[in-house]
Amino acid sequence: MRPVKIMFTAAFMLLWAILLACMDDGNFEIASYLAFAASAVFLVGLLDNGSKTPAKDDRLPQKRCPKCDRLHDFDYPKCPHCGHDYTAQ
Repeated sequence: MRPVKIMFTAAFMLLWAILLACMDDGNFEIASYLAFAASAVFLVGLLDNGSKTPAKDDRLPQKRCPKCDRLHDFDYPKCPHCGHDYTAQ
């Protein structure tokens, strides 16, 4: 489980524990606010994908330089590592 999901799960459980304690004390107005907050935290936790890295399908195709044998993006006119010029061929 990712740390973001753990954080949202912990916040959700904490809010529900406080909500139940408020309901036992008869404080239903605060309990209703806590129920709304717990629902919001739960929904945000579901919507957050937590992924900041691009998917494998989003990456540019790679090609290997014939001079230095290193990979780089396919659309570079020159190798960013050794400067080999593909347009000169």
